[in-house]
Amino acid sequence: MGFDIPVDKAVLDFESELLDVLSLTCHLPPGIETAASVMRQYGDVSSDAIWGDALFLTCGYFIIYGFVQAVLGKWNRVEQRAALG
Repeated sequence: MGFDIPVDKAVLDFESELLDVLSLTCHLPPGIETAASVMRQYGDVSSDAIWGDALFLTCGYFIIYGFVQAVLGKWNRVEQRAALG
């Protein structure tokens, strides 16, 4: 999970169920909130952030490649500078 702590599927399933139970607020009085913190959340949040930004990273590379082609390349078949991009 990123902290060099060995985990198996049973621990991850238990922490998932624990989060579900701790997030239930139907039995709490009004105005009281709970916040749960388990090791599984760090992996879930980081993987969501990484995969959520993968599309932006890919689009950014294509924009930079297109910019290099447009600015440094010539508009003919010989001097396009594709390897530079």
